[in-house]
Amino acid sequence: MVCQALRAGFTLFFFLFAGSSIFYWDVAGSWLGQQRVFQLLMIFWGCLSFLLLQKRISSPYAGLFFVVCLLGVCSSVASVYPEWALQEWARVVGMGLVVFLVAHLYVEERWQMLFVYVVFCISFILAYQFLLYYFSAIWSARHAINPYVLYAGFDNPRFYSQVMVLFMPLLAYLGGKWLVEKRWRLFFLLTCVAMIQWCVLVALAGRGSWLAILISHALFVFLLRDRAIVGLQFLFFCLGLFLYGMLFFVIPEFFSLPSQLPSGMRYGLSAREVLWKAAFEMFLENPFLGVGPLHFSAVWNHIAAHPHQMILQWLAEWGGVATSIALFVIGAGLWRGLIFLAIDEKRTPLDSALWLALVSALILAQVDGVFVMPYTEGWLVILAGLALARWLKSGRYISGLLLLSGMRAIACAVLVVLGAVISIQLPQIKSMQLAFWEEHGIGSPPRLWDQGWIPMRHLE
Repeated sequence: MVCQALRAGFTLFFFLFAGSSIFYWDVAGSWLGQQRVFQLLMIFWGCLSFLLLQKRISSPYAGLFFVVCLLGVCSSVASVYPEWALQEWARVVGMGLVVFLVAHLYVEERWQMLFVYVVFCISFILAYQFLLYYFSAIWSARHAINPYVLYAGFDNPRFYSQVMVLFMPLLAYLGGKWLVEKRWRLFFLLTCVAMIQWCVLVALAGRGSWLAILISHALFVFLLRDRAIVGLQFLFFCLGLFLYGMLFFVIPEFFSLPSQLPSGMRYGLSAREVLWKAAFEMFLENPFLGVGPLHFSAVWNHIAAHPHQMILQWLAEWGGVATSIALFVIGAGLWRGLIFLAIDEKRTPLDSALWLALVSALILAQVDGVFVMPYTEGWLVILAGLALARWLKSGRYISGLLLLSGMRAIACAVLVVLGAVISIQLPQIKSMQLAFWEEHGIGSPPRLWDQGWIPMRHLE
């Protein structure tokens, strides 16, 4: 009974979070701010549910996670701005607790399919919005056809691409499921949605997203010799590429409209090497604990408020020990997924889709801010929780009262910090951003809130 109530509450907050990319309520002045708010609310409820669970959370990695939490606390306390570091610590640790919670509450496949259907619904609405904007631009005939102004729900085209990297394998899984079940109308509808989303991915010219999907699918075929879901994904890609040619070349040419198309065939790191060098130098200065969570954003540079590289970001901010443990847990989880896919009789194409989505996101995180954008992060922890539920049904639990009590103490700390952020910062967020702009005169690169940078005494 308790689990049912907690599941119902978490599902409600998840729906609010999922809808934050398609409905704009202006709760924080921007799409990113709105998505951050609903991400924090989902994490808050997840941590509260973690405390109220009557059963222990199943995972062989709970002890390592607890060590990372403690190292993060030490790093935060030793940082220049502990209050901001603790906010980032609470957000990251809260996401980890949500992974455990989802793995516990959504063990049955009928509940897991709820998230897959939400992926389809969001993808459908975003595809519909894209077509609506596109044909509005064609009919108005006033401006050049530019894909950067034809999408909705995100402040930056890269944020859209990040989410689609997670969604495309799940769409391919659902398409295969409906194809096998001979649900032709649904399969045709999903094919149209996937085709449009591939068209958008190509048009937005995100090299990292293309590379992430290519490498993850190539690895999947090489390691597992399973070509079904990859073949369907390739079909959707070919259809999307054809639609891209029609929408951005043939139709504009027919109506004599110019096109402003960004090119993905460009070279160089787009100044990422400067960010990576800065992050590595921070790590060398503080190799054990790092400079503190979020604290890459405390030293101003003219490019971005985060390194656009997951491992260097964690090394710089959380230190070498915490990063090594986190990478070990991620690697062990993905390896367990491979073993499950290779030998477990209970495997289904959904497991393949989850593995592909997670690996794609982790590859993209090496060149982009996957672990910075709230909407991407939220979906990533949901899918990681589903993977944990499916791949680690080993019956192993958090062992020992001391560890379990420590985990609950961590959850309480996260609730206190995030509660303060939601109740104190959120009502003032718009005025905070305006004051930051007036004081420092710089833009709003994304990090925790839109202001991007931790408030500084001076700019270097």
